[in-house]
Amino acid sequence: MKKMKKMKKMEEIEEKEQEESAPKKLMTVAEVARRMNCSVTCVYRQNDLGLMPPCIRLGRLVRWEAEDIEELIRRKRQESAEKLKQAQKSQKTKKVVV
Repeated sequence: MKKMKKMKKMEEIEEKEQEESAPKKLMTVAEVARRMNCSVTCVYRQNDLGLMPPCIRLGRLVRWEAEDIEELIRRKRQESAEKLKQAQKSQKTKKVVV
């Protein structure tokens, strides 16, 4: 019994290590632009301004991890929702004086 538990635990550890070491999907500038619904120039500009996640440079090629781009989109979506809520809240507190 103990031997089976140890083997199962070792298998779980090996699976976790394989998942962590699996190659991550890299996106090209064109793929990032398509995903963000903007131009390639816009992606480069945002990268130059430091608004993009860190990129991976392979010689002249520039790539981003897909996971990082998705996280950026999630974070920006959340920030936009919060700003919208604040704007709506401030409009409710303003009273129109006639």
